[in-house]
Amino acid sequence: MPDWILAPICVVALGGFIWFAFRQGFRVKPDENNRDHPTLPLGPDGSWR
Repeated sequence: MPDWILAPICVVALGGFIWFAFRQGFRVKPDENNRDHPTLPLGPDGSWR
């Protein structure tokens, strides 16, 4: 496939992946005050299990 065809396809695909990653990353809400159900596998004293 000629480079002049392949290059725009790769740029669009790479831009789409980056856009999707940012969209998913900014959708997650920070959970700093949740002590009852921590999102990380931490033990009762805050250390890794």
